[in-house]
Amino acid sequence: METSSYLQQMKTAWQIFIIAVLCAGLMLLGAPAIKNINFAGLEKTLSKEDYAMLVPHRALYRVRLVSIKSNALISNISGSAIYEWQSDCNSSVLNQYMDTRYEYPQQGAIDVTSRFAAHEAYDGSSYDYIFTRKHNGRLMSQSRGSIGADKIAHIQLLGGEVIEKPLGKESVYPIWLTREVMKSIQEGVTFDRSRLFDGSDDEYAAMVSTVMLGEAPTYQPDLNSSKIDESLLAGKAYRMRMAFFPEDAADTEVAEYETDIIIQENGVIRAMNIEYDDFSLVQELVALEEMKDLCRAEE
Repeated sequence: METSSYLQQMKTAWQIFIIAVLCAGLMLLGAPAIKNINFAGLEKTLSKEDYAMLVPHRALYRVRLVSIKSNALISNISGSAIYEWQSDCNSSVLNQYMDTRYEYPQQGAIDVTSRFAAHEAYDGSSYDYIFTRKHNGRLMSQSRGSIGADKIAHIQLLGGEVIEKPLGKESVYPIWLTREVMKSIQEGVTFDRSRLFDGSDDEYAAMVSTVMLGEAPTYQPDLNSSKIDESLLAGKAYRMRMAFFPEDAADTEVAEYETDIIIQENGVIRAMNIEYDDFSLVQELVALEEMKDLCRAEE
């Protein structure tokens, strides 16, 4: 397998986890492929109060392969992902951990460990992050980014190189997108299209098109899942399908990958299915607990 193809899969797999966290499976069988339709832009204004419904939590997901085509270059994918979200009054504090084994018929197995931490202002005025990735214990990439109100990303790469990337005023960050989508659902909006930058790729943002599919079935308790705080899954939940495109994609280009998601109204991801051209993954919730609200702890 070519190295460039392998690294692309690493990038998209991690970016999907970041997005999954914000909006991660129920599989919507037969759902159509989404094209990069240029939907009318929504007014992107949020206030601190818009985030009040989101609950600080830690979630553990099992990652596994659910389908694969005969021409796929990979034979199996398995692993786990942990997501933590807290609030410190005026911003979101994110911590994410992903450990995944990629098995290839000729290359053997590659263990990929990814770590991501970010501090995102509720009003979108700042976003700071650090991202690291290791392959079989060897550090392959690391970046630290800082973005202010001017929407210019200052990114320090592994080795010390610093790059600057103008993002554009329309760019949004992970938790901002989470709340934007939830607000759109509450207001009856069917489509949303946003330009997302999360730091999983140093040079590129992603265009994200979201189709709201209505309310999801009520969570059914699993007698074998004693590690899940079911009170965090008691409220309403919604289904959506998200498609991810390169930031310079033409309006008719088919998505690089798509996800089917069930998200609780409090921001907890109940389930997610991830679809590539040649294989599909599922993220299954196996543990969930509420975390301390850093804002209230300071009062």
